[in-house]
Amino acid sequence: MTRLLAPPPGWTVSADVVVVGSGVAGLTAALHATRAGSVLLVTKVLVDDGSTRWAQGGVAAALAADDSPEDHLQDTLVAGVGLCDVAAVRVLCTEGPARLRELVELGAAFDRDGAGAFALTREGGHSRDRIVHAGGDATGAEVQRALVAAVRAHPGIRLVEHALVLDLLTDADGRAAGVTLHVLGEGSQDGVGAALARAVVLATGGLGQVYASTTNPSVSTGDGVALALRAGAEVTDLEFVQFHPTSLWLGAGSAGQQPLVSEAVRGEGAFLVDLAGERVITPGDHPLADLAPRDVVAKAIHRRMLERGDDQWTSYVDDGKNAGTTDAALSADPPTTGSGRRPGVAVRARGAHEPESPARIRIIGGGPTNDVPDSYQRRLSHLLGVLAAPEGQEWWLAAGVKELQVAYYFERATPRVRTRLHRNVLAAGIERNGPGLNHVPDPATIADRDVENLVSAVRKRTGLGPHPLLPG
Repeated sequence: MTRLLAPPPGWTVSADVVVVGSGVAGLTAALHATRAGSVLLVTKVLVDDGSTRWAQGGVAAALAADDSPEDHLQDTLVAGVGLCDVAAVRVLCTEGPARLRELVELGAAFDRDGAGAFALTREGGHSRDRIVHAGGDATGAEVQRALVAAVRAHPGIRLVEHALVLDLLTDADGRAAGVTLHVLGEGSQDGVGAALARAVVLATGGLGQVYASTTNPSVSTGDGVALALRAGAEVTDLEFVQFHPTSLWLGAGSAGQQPLVSEAVRGEGAFLVDLAGERVITPGDHPLADLAPRDVVAKAIHRRMLERGDDQWTSYVDDGKNAGTTDAALSADPPTTGSGRRPGVAVRARGAHEPESPARIRIIGGGPTNDVPDSYQRRLSHLLGVLAAPEGQEWWLAAGVKELQVAYYFERATPRVRTRLHRNVLAAGIERNGPGLNHVPDPATIADRDVENLVSAVRKRTGLGPHPLLPG
C-alpha cells in the first residue's frame, strides 16, 4: 500500500462511523449513519465550502400530476445513451420524491407556486417540468444550509473542519478501520492524528480543479479517489466527467472556478446564439434543442467555436417568454465566482446576452458501491417501485403511515427484514449477504422473496391486509 509522507499520528479519536466530506452526500450520510452509532464528520476546509452550495438549477424529482418515476427513468436512460446502470437509475427516480421531502422536513425551503405546490421548471434532457428549486437559482445553498443546521444540531455527530484526510487505515483483513488526517492547529506532531471507526464513508466530491476551467470550487481536487486508490480500493467510471455547457466567460486569462450560468435559464425559455446571432443548436440537431442533454449542448457549442474561430463567445437570449420581467428562475444578482467577484452581467429579459463557454462541472465515477448481481438489483428496484406507485401507496397509507422508507444492506451474513414505526414513518430494512447472491442461479427470485418478506413484516407491524399487487 502506498501512503503519503506524513508524521505518525500524534492523537487519536474514535467513532462508529467516519464520514469524509461535507457536501450534500456527506452531510446526508452523516445524518443517516447516526442510526449505527456515533459519527465523526471531517471536512477539508469549512463545512459549507464544497460544491453543493454552488449548485443552482435545482433537484429533479417526479412530483407533478402528469409525471411519474417511470417517465423520469426513461428520460434518464435516453440521455445516458446506453451507458446507465438501470438499477441505480431506477432507485434514483423512484426514491427521488421521498428524498426531496426529507430535505423539506429538515427545513429546506423550496420555491412554491401560488397554490402552495412546488414550483417546477425544466432542465436539459427532461421531457417535462420536474426541477424543484430554491431562491430561484440558489438551490444548492439552501440545501446545504438545511443539512448543515441538522448536522450541527445532532448530538450524535461531531464535526471537524480544516481536516485534510491523508490515508485510509485498514485492519489485518484489509477492511477500512479509520483514516489519518491533518487538522490545522489541533493536536501535536504537526496536527496529524488518527480517527478510528468501524466504517468509513468517502463523500469527497469531484476533481474539477485538475482542469484549467471548472465551475467547481477550489476544494474539488479528487482527494477521495486518490485516497481510495492508495488504499488499494477499486474505482470505476472515472472517465465520466461532465461538462456544463454554460459557464460565464471572464476573459482569456481566467482560470480555476468559473461562474456557472444555470441550465434553468434555458428551461425558462432562453436559447443559445453565436456572435453572428445564429442559434447554436436547433430542433433539427436534437429534438430538445437547447434543452438537450448537457453533453450534446456542450459539444454543439464547442463545434461552433471551432467553426468560427471564437474561443469564448456564445450568448444567451431570452425568447420573450418573460420579456419585460425578471425571469423567476434567475437570481436578482449576477453569478458569483469563488473569490466573491461579481462579473456584473445578469439576464433580465429579451435581448440580454451573456458570454459563455463549456466548463468541467462534476465527475460521475468513483468507488463502486457494491458487487450485488444486476438481476437482483433490477428486480428489487422494480418491486420497490410498485410499493412507491400510487396503487402501492394506497395500501400503506390506509394504516396511517405518511411515509414508507425502505433501505437495503448487503453486508449481513444472515438475511432478515426489519421494520420500525415512528411518528407515522414506517422504516423497513432488507438485510442480506449481497456478494453471496453471485453464487445463486437466479438472484431475481431472491428479490421476490425479500420483498414478500418485507410486505409480510409491514403487515405484522401495521395490521394491514394483503397488498393488492405484491405477495406477502
